[in-house]
Amino acid sequence: MSKANWYVVLKWLLILPVFAVSTIATAIAMEFSVVIDRHLLAWASAIHLDVPPSLLLRPLELLVIAGLALLWVLPPVFAVGFALRIRLLTCLPWGISMALLMVAAFVRATGSSDAPFPARWIAVVAPIVLIGGIVMSFRTLHRNRAHLAVNVAALLVLTMPYLNALARTPKQPPLARRVWSSVLQKGTWQAMNTGSEYAATRQVVFAGDRVLAVFDAGSAGYEGKQPMSKYRILSLDWTTGAVKNDMEFKGHWGGMPSLYATNDGHVILVEGSLRKLNPDLTSAGIKFSPDRGGVIGVSPDGTTLACATNPGTTLLDSGTLKQVGRLDESVPTSTSRDAALTDNKYWYGIYPKDHAFITRTDGHGQKLIFHGACGSRPEFLTDQRVLTVGCGSIRILDIEGNMVAEGQTIGGPATFAGVSQSGSRFALQFSEAKGDPYLVIYERFVVYDSATAAPVATVPVSDLPERQSWSAFSHDGRYFAVGNPDNLSLYQLP
Repeated sequence: MSKANWYVVLKWLLILPVFAVSTIATAIAMEFSVVIDRHLLAWASAIHLDVPPSLLLRPLELLVIAGLALLWVLPPVFAVGFALRIRLLTCLPWGISMALLMVAAFVRATGSSDAPFPARWIAVVAPIVLIGGIVMSFRTLHRNRAHLAVNVAALLVLTMPYLNALARTPKQPPLARRVWSSVLQKGTWQAMNTGSEYAATRQVVFAGDRVLAVFDAGSAGYEGKQPMSKYRILSLDWTTGAVKNDMEFKGHWGGMPSLYATNDGHVILVEGSLRKLNPDLTSAGIKFSPDRGGVIGVSPDGTTLACATNPGTTLLDSGTLKQVGRLDESVPTSTSRDAALTDNKYWYGIYPKDHAFITRTDGHGQKLIFHGACGSRPEFLTDQRVLTVGCGSIRILDIEGNMVAEGQTIGGPATFAGVSQSGSRFALQFSEAKGDPYLVIYERFVVYDSATAAPVATVPVSDLPERQSWSAFSHDGRYFAVGNPDNLSLYQLP
């Protein structure tokens, strides 16, 4: 084989290592792309940009995916062009076109209920525009320029739904005023303290003139083969955030204690048994040890605790910890003084096309109060009002299932973050996480009026948790506590 032929073979063989390097570089860049998202959204929050983070994240995500696609595609395309003796400026438009087709496929594959509806169809229109434009470019004298212009047009088509959504963003509710912030413990135990929506609303409460928080303070070694943890409860002055009282005890690792505010200014500490505490953490002299099961919730007004006894749910008076009732429902999502809600009973025999059902259980039996395309984890706002959120809609029903108020969520999928004992306000938490393991990109809370479902205030979170921040309302709904052991903050609401 001649030297010239060997040179041609080596040029073609160069494509493989170039492709391997570009693939590795793209994988590394993809892992670090989460950091870009976090910093951009933090900057947007710092300048008080009046836009939901989810709407900012979508076009940013699109541009990041486009950049990753270019990083993966362009080097091999240039390598092929080098082997074919084609100029880089001629190869460039083709590499960009391939990357845009990958972006369109990504948009089509990841379209969700909270994305702008046209985005899924634009992902079909953009390739048609791109391919049609490329074919037309062959008829022009300046083929490369025409091809680049077609690429720009296709990118604009892909981003149009998101830019339109940003332009049409309604005015956001005002920011709540931060009263104080307090560091409870510096460390890396947030994953143990913010593990779920359920735990996040049971680790900080208002009681009397105090704010109480419970958290895992670190390892306490082993007892036999059982890992143990130190748990701390802090009582903070409501007005300043200063720690007034501290209580520490040892318990099983992973068995995070819970706090429930009562309607008489006390708090119930659940750590296997139930103990009623004063706001200064001294004992109120009332204890209860359930035979089986444990506390799973409290009525919105703080009068009644719900214990899972499986089968059924036992209701306890929060003042005396004595039984005041029993319900047949074993897995309620929420309880009131005399009823329970669940979304895991399916009435397909009556409504085969629906996917979401809300069932109320009380002393008279079970009743379906809501059915539809979506709606999950119903919550009592008062004994007479029920909240369900899904597909961007907020619905407030009475206990018979009649619509009382309806609104829209602000910023994508939401989780319940508490209701005031007065029943006047409730909060939803909005966040998004990416990566492996997941890293929270942003988090914020929006407070709503329980009578109208209208947004009242926004509470942004700058010290991001590993999963979800704690949250709790004052009795009258005028103050809202948010945070984790690294930073617990109190906000005054409009």
